[in-house]
Amino acid sequence: MKVKAILFDLDKTLIEVGDYVDWLKGRQDMVKVYLKHGISAKILIRYTDPGRLFAEMYNELARMFPDDRVIAIQREASNVLSMHELKALDKVRLMPGCLDVLRYFKRKGIKIGVVSLNGEKVVYEALRRTGIYHYIDIYFSRDSPGRPKPYPDHILNCLKELKCNVKEAVFIGDSLVDIEAAKRARVIPIGIATGFFTEEELLAAGAKLVVSSLSELPNRIFIV
Repeated sequence: MKVKAILFDLDKTLIEVGDYVDWLKGRQDMVKVYLKHGISAKILIRYTDPGRLFAEMYNELARMFPDDRVIAIQREASNVLSMHELKALDKVRLMPGCLDVLRYFKRKGIKIGVVSLNGEKVVYEALRRTGIYHYIDIYFSRDSPGRPKPYPDHILNCLKELKCNVKEAVFIGDSLVDIEAAKRARVIPIGIATGFFTEEELLAAGAKLVVSSLSELPNRIFIV
């Protein structure tokens, strides 16, 4: 296999910021938005993770509203969550080995993309503040057009922008949502056990390979 593009998750994969976000309060604020617009509490309690909650609300809202209204409500929900994410940016840092790995793949001529469940401003600021923005060819946040992870939309749109076939790309992330999204996009899923999930869990979810750190990637991804 010739790898032409490597797509990364952001938090817990390339950078660390999520540990400093008040996700509980962020989710509570999002729920208030969805309740205001008529989403049932019985539906909302299915999703404890704010990112998953946001992603799944696309389908729920689409049953009730036209597309432009769905987008407006999702923007409102994303903005209240972003308020909590932005407060944590002063503590953002690179994951070990990140800079060296990005430099390595760029020297090899590999296209690099980021597909994140963080908000648009958060992704941009995190990349800028950590000094890796210019290594990234393209990024997608939860605010980008289409449904975010675990749906394949953002991965497929990212590859389209990079003019890369799904068979020539891999997706690297630390969560089960990352693995699910990669599988749905038919991109090779690679797990990195730097987040909440173990190697065994990532493999069980369908990862073809799991590494324990970014530094392992150059020796584990075959590039022609």
